[in-house]
Amino acid sequence: MIKEAVLELVKYSVDKLEYQANEEFIPTENAEIEIKPKYKISTFCNCDDKEIYKVSISCSILDAADKGSPFGINVEVCGVFHVKKMDEVAQLINYNAVAILLPYVRNAITMLTTLAEQPPIFLPIIDVYSLREELAAEGIN
Repeated sequence: MIKEAVLELVKYSVDKLEYQANEEFIPTENAEIEIKPKYKISTFCNCDDKEIYKVSISCSILDAADKGSPFGINVEVCGVFHVKKMDEVAQLINYNAVAILLPYVRNAITMLTTLAEQPPIFLPIIDVYSLREELAAEGIN
């Protein structure tokens, strides 16, 4: 017997896809650039339908305004979810929904860097629990 899913991704969208080259960047031989993504996660409940939630994940990498960065990237992916088990809504939205959307964020960043003729950035798989703890410690989410 197949169980019905308790969390359904109704739709997702890429709301921001931004790549900005730093025209003043001068590469040096054997220079390594540290790629440290910065995430922000937002959740919203539909006031009319308490079973519908929107989850938004923003990720920025480097900053084109920084002379040591060859470019800056900003990506935002949003998903609309239908929660069918309301007694687990916090777990489902804050962790499971985020885990569902993160591969879309990772893929968008890889695609952007490839299209910009840069070496592709492949972000590692992220432990959502650790990410949430880090963001809470920084006061971001």
